[in-house]
Amino acid sequence: MKRALLILAIILLISNKVKSQEDIIGDALWKYKLDLEGINKSRVQDDQFELTFNPRTLNYYFGNILTNYIATPETPATREWTAVLNSESNSVEFGYSFDLRDGALTDYIKQLYYVGLRAQAEKEGSFFPLLDIGDVNSSYGADLRFTKIFSFKRRFKPKAGSRKKIQDFRNNQLWGKVRSSLENEASVDTKKANNTIAKTMNDFIEANELDLRTMIFWFNLRAFLPINQVDYTYIENESIYMEENELSEEFRNWSFTSSLNGLLKYKKWSGTASVIFNYFNNNNILTKEITKTTFTQLVENPTDDFIPLKTKQVFVGDYEEFWTPQIKGEITTLYKKTIGFSIAGEFNTGEYYENRDVGRKNWKMGIPVSLKDKDGKSTINFEIQWRELNGDHFVGVRLGKTFGSFID
Repeated sequence: MKRALLILAIILLISNKVKSQEDIIGDALWKYKLDLEGINKSRVQDDQFELTFNPRTLNYYFGNILTNYIATPETPATREWTAVLNSESNSVEFGYSFDLRDGALTDYIKQLYYVGLRAQAEKEGSFFPLLDIGDVNSSYGADLRFTKIFSFKRRFKPKAGSRKKIQDFRNNQLWGKVRSSLENEASVDTKKANNTIAKTMNDFIEANELDLRTMIFWFNLRAFLPINQVDYTYIENESIYMEENELSEEFRNWSFTSSLNGLLKYKKWSGTASVIFNYFNNNNILTKEITKTTFTQLVENPTDDFIPLKTKQVFVGDYEEFWTPQIKGEITTLYKKTIGFSIAGEFNTGEYYENRDVGRKNWKMGIPVSLKDKDGKSTINFEIQWRELNGDHFVGVRLGKTFGSFID
């Protein structure tokens, strides 16, 4: 008898739990349709087209775009923890993004915040030293970012039946698919129900290729605040090297960045455009005006021959430190998320560049390539580049290049 009562209690508990979850799902679907009906009543009065689905579905869709398409080192993603190896700046970045929606992915996304750490080495190459080793100077600091999203637009294909397909799916199939997706969940709350509704709607639209284009515009602010200094050793006269003639300078690479950005996405190709304003601490070692010279100390042996005793590389020249205002523009496209074309240019201003042509203007053209695995996720990203930097031309490959971020 006791066993039967226990089994009955368990059955009642499970049934109540299932019922409560179904109530949550049902309430979410009812609220979804109620919001849509209310919005459409006001739109009809204003002689506007009726909406095909609830704007919360759009909020979910645009949140995914932010994560998968503009999650760059300059723009925080909606995912919480990110780690980036950026070969373009020879840096490692690790940080945390704050999405104020707190898991409610159908809420309107207005801004994102990012706090992280960044380590940057001045030596070019694929190996990144985390400590100052030999002639390599590494800089560490706080990386702070703010992103303001100020415009979203999504358009459907103007073919007959597209809107009708969405409406039929919403009215006849949405409930069953949402319930099926959540039936094995241990618990369901309103956030999870709303997120599942929005995901189900968006999956249907994408599977039936009903989208025409998507546009997003956003604004970025970024600051790098160094916590250590880079130490430079140099001499002013290149005719002779003596250790007592060595001079030293301490440098901190402060930088502040703002940018205006736009993304245009069609089914087969995507494109971004950015205008970037930089203001950063600079020096004529970083601009390659001062370069290293190798000095060799010689000693005379008993046979009157000179043999090298020691060699040392030292920067030679008059060290200068200055702030550089910079304007940068970049356009990038990617076809079928696989291959594309990019072009970028930058213009450096300030007192240092007033009487210099070399280094004042730099540009780059490239062919970005993204290789996918069987699940469609990016495995290898690289860009074939032709660039002019400080008056010199280079052709090569940049591994790990973030091509304006069309990579899932």
